[in-house]
This record gives sequence, structure tokens and C-alpha cells, in this order.
Amino acid sequence: MRADQLQRLKDLGEKLIDVYLEEADPEAWAGAGLPINDMSKEERGDRYWSKKNGVATIALAMRTAELVDRFEKGVGGGEDHDGDVDKQIAASEKEAARLLGRITDPAVKKKFMDKTLGK
Repeated sequence: MRADQLQRLKDLGEKLIDVYLEEADPEAWAGAGLPINDMSKEERGDRYWSKKNGVATIALAMRTAELVDRFEKGVGGGEDHDGDVDKQIAASEKEAARLLGRITDPAVKKKFMDKTLGK
């Protein structure tokens, strides 16, 4: 991995943590301050979505930190790992596309909403 790529990953990790800190704040979630029994189905669903979004953001931040850590420790004896990084990036992009497809698929969204909102 090139030095500029490593620095970009570090910067990205910091940005992701900043986003996570905003998303994980329960005061910013739908229905903040209301007892769960007083929330509408929509508020409960939005609140659940906020929690899932925060979890996804911190998972991405953790994977980014692990990738930075691996290359700072010189995994593989200090050899040039650009090919390995390209494979990991391609695999991560493929996984991201798969997950994005799941959340944008109308049938999956309907199933999620039905389960979450009790329809």
C-alpha cells in the first residue's frame, strides 16, 4: 500500500468515527425522550433504522482501522501489497454493492418494514 493510500484510510477512519458519534447519539433518534409505549409504529421503525445505521457505520470504521493496522504492522514481511489491497478493496466494494442492493430492493424493504412496523 502506498503511503498516500494509508493516509487516506486513516483520514477516512476519523471521518467515520465522527459520523458514528453523531448517529449513535440516542437524543437524535426518532422518539427521543418518549417511552417506547408512547411511540408510533413509524417512530419505532425510524428509531430502529437509526440504530442499524450507527452499527453499520462503526463496523465500517472498525474494518478501516483493521486494514490500517495490518499495513502499519507490515503484514507479510514488508513486501509490496498493492495487489492484496486491490483485492481487498474489490471484495469490500462487492460486499458494499451487495448490501446496498439489499437495502434498496423494494421487496426486501417491504419485508423489513412489515416486520419492523408490524404490518
